[in-house]
Amino acid sequence: MRQNATPDEVDLSPQQRLAIESLVAGETMTAAAKAGGVTRQTVHRWQREKAAFQATLNRARNELAAAMETRLQKLSDRALGTVEDAVEHGNASVALAVLKGLGLLDGKRPALHFSVQLEEDPNELARRNERHERERELTRQQMENELCQRESWAGVPV
Repeated sequence: MRQNATPDEVDLSPQQRLAIESLVAGETMTAAAKAGGVTRQTVHRWQREKAAFQATLNRARNELAAAMETRLQKLSDRALGTVEDAVEHGNASVALAVLKGLGLLDGKRPALHFSVQLEEDPNELARRNERHERERELTRQQMENELCQRESWAGVPV
C-alpha cells in the first residue's frame, strides 16, 4: 500500500490490494484473482459491489494514465526535435509522415492526453452501486410479473 494511503485503501484486504496491483499492471482478471488468492468471480464481485475496491482501482488507473500522458508528452517533444532535424537536413518525407501521423497537418490538436477520468470517491461509487442494485431488482421484479401474466394467460396455475 502507498505511504499516503487514502481511507478507502486502508479498508482493503491484502488479497484486494494484490488483485488491484495485477489489474493495473495489465494482467487478466484470472491472473489478478490468482495473485490475490481468490476466484475470478470474487474479483468481479469486488468490482461490482465494493466501493473501496473500485475507488482504489480507479485511482491507480488514473495515476497510471497520468504517468503515461507525461511520458508521451516528453517523447513527443523529443520526436518533434527529431522531425526538426529531419527537416533541417532535407528529409521532408519523414517529417511530413510524422506530422501527418500526429494529426498536425489537419489543424487539429494532437490526441496526446487521456480524457477518461474514473471515479475515485468511494461514497459516490457506493451510491452508484446501490442505484444499480435497485435497477437490477426492479428489472427482476418486472420479469417475474411478466412471467406470471404469461402463465395466467396460458392457463397455468400461479
